[in-house]
Amino acid sequence: MSLNFLRYGADVEIDIGPFQSFYMLEFPQTGSVDLRLGTQHIKTRPGCATVISPTLPVWSNWSSDCAQVMVKIPRSAMESHLSGLIGRSLPYELIFEPVLDFSEPGADSVLRFCSFLFDQFGEGSPILASQGMSRDLERAFMSALLMAQPNNYSDILKARSNSIAPRHVRKAIAYIEANLENDIALEALVATADVSARALYAGFHKFVGMPPQVLIRNLRLDRVRDDLLNAAGGVTVSEIAMKWHFTHLGRFSCEYKKRFNESPRDTLRW
Repeated sequence: MSLNFLRYGADVEIDIGPFQSFYMLEFPQTGSVDLRLGTQHIKTRPGCATVISPTLPVWSNWSSDCAQVMVKIPRSAMESHLSGLIGRSLPYELIFEPVLDFSEPGADSVLRFCSFLFDQFGEGSPILASQGMSRDLERAFMSALLMAQPNNYSDILKARSNSIAPRHVRKAIAYIEANLENDIALEALVATADVSARALYAGFHKFVGMPPQVLIRNLRLDRVRDDLLNAAGGVTVSEIAMKWHFTHLGRFSCEYKKRFNESPRDTLRW
């Protein structure tokens, strides 16, 4: 992971396409940046930063007075760390919600962590001089970012982060993750959890924050997005939606846009 400071001193337009091999956090200190990330248009400034995921095309226009601090995280490190947190290999690509709004508690915690790292570097702190401690800080920072900033693994991370979740909830989540391509009947979920339907719903409400059907829908939407981003030529939105059991395409499009702030057709066009 690297800490960076960049200022051009002039209006600059940058069109570099996807970063591919790393995640980038950009925190404007002065000025502003007009940013197009995939199909989203974002204007960043002090108080509003971005997390740029590796496979989204990037175009930006920096104002002449813009200066940014940036944190660059290798994609391989982030994916390996996330895999360790969820206890298995990643079934689809990790994509963050790009806007970090520091009026939100989660985003503010990321900013304060970044400020700590930059302060330690500026002071020549022995904390960063130690390779072992630097690795621990990197892992802690990636965990903080994954938990604080919405992403397409947030539901799984939230469900798994509560170590006191009872066994029947954990068994039901594991069954859902393993059977997303298949029909998931409530009866099968209840049988797997070995509790009553009422107890299962109560456990999900308390420890997951949503009923099983919503978790299933959200995880399937995440799989749809991953397939759309990696689709070969000629594949349609409808084919991918049907693969993941979205049979009402109008409702599917509405749910997809609500979750990802863009239409599935826009994602496919990337």
